Amino acid sequence: MTWINAGSGFTRPQYYTDAADDTEARLRAEFAAWHQLREIASSGRTNSDVVEYLARAHQIHRRWTTDVDAESRVRWQTLSDVRDAWLRDPEAARRSFAHMRNTVGENTTEPIAVRDQHQMAELTGHAEPPNLRSNQDQTRFRPTHLSLVRDTDPSRHLSAAQRALGGEATTMLTPDEVAAIIDATDDHLTVEESLGDADTGTERILALIPPDQRFAPVTTDYTAETSTALSHIGALRRLQDLYAEHVHLAEAFDGSPERGQDLIDQLEKLLEAGRSARDHAVAVGVSRVDIDAAYQSGVHGNFWSAQPGVPRLGMLAQLLEHRAADHAEIEHLRGQLEHVHAPPPVLALGSEHDALDPASSPSDTATAISFAVDAALPDSDATAGTAWAAPELTGVIEPIRPAPVTEPTI
Repeated sequence: MTWINAGSGFTRPQYYTDAADDTEARLRAEFAAWHQLREIASSGRTNSDVVEYLARAHQIHRRWTTDVDAESRVRWQTLSDVRDAWLRDPEAARRSFAHMRNTVGENTTEPIAVRDQHQMAELTGHAEPPNLRSNQDQTRFRPTHLSLVRDTDPSRHLSAAQRALGGEATTMLTPDEVAAIIDATDDHLTVEESLGDADTGTERILALIPPDQRFAPVTTDYTAETSTALSHIGALRRLQDLYAEHVHLAEAFDGSPERGQDLIDQLEKLLEAGRSARDHAVAVGVSRVDIDAAYQSGVHGNFWSAQPGVPRLGMLAQLLEHRAADHAEIEHLRGQLEHVHAPPPVLALGSEHDALDPASSPSDTATAISFAVDAALPDSDATAGTAWAAPELTGVIEPIRPAPVTEPTI
């Protein structure tokens, strides 16, 4: 069991020796556990740790606000209000606490209210330990306003390390548990060093979403919407490119009379095609705003490929193009894999033995090979011994031997 699960100090009912009864001691201990779980939740190592701490805190809160009697619910709410006051304005809470301590026992202050203030001062880290030095040293030891909250109970004289860890534990930790705490602290420091001060609360909010839904892929079928978007993109791109070409062609005219009439004809064709593209864009359902944006981008000389007039549709077109290219690459690789894993061709052995059966016995296979060899070789006995020795088959060329010479007879 880890130190978080075991609890220590403030989270133990035995700590509250001045409680009126066991119920009050248990309520104060569980309120302290609820407070500490909420405080450490943001420092969880993983999202699951954050969710676990928040869930445990919620369980404690629910138990004392719904599953108990009315008096306990009121007492829990009172502790929550006092805690909020200490967190919101510690100086004002100190003055109020000092006034209560001075008037305890009177009709205006009840002892339980003083205990509430004392617990919240400790729990929020605003209760200073007492100074056991002389009065002269005590004045120089800390400011006067901090002396208003002074714990005179010797059993609660905690060191700074004990207060930082939530109080004094009743049992000592084993060396393995101490090593685990040190390792966890090192891990936290490593994460903090790598990420820096980047805690914006986003991780805690995301941790409230179920893990199976947090980053689950979208399963909605957008085939119809994609088809409509592609038709809009095509219409707007045609419109913008026609007007952009009209601008570039007009700017490229050099003033020569030879090209004048041809240029005028080309410009008129572009304007006519542009008006037709505008009508087509309206017909396929493109909004007037998108049509005007593509037109304005075109008359400024921008082609769609360089600067789409409707950026969101340009980005969508780019994503769809990348997806189509990725699908084509996948199909190409799949075809290569199918070719690699294709079964090897079988050896044809004639009409009576079309192929070797993998399940056939070795003797059957030998018979089939022998039959194929006999069918391939000539039947003549004269060539039986030389057919396999041909250079075309062996790759060995015999040296040329000179013909025998007949010696003359004297």
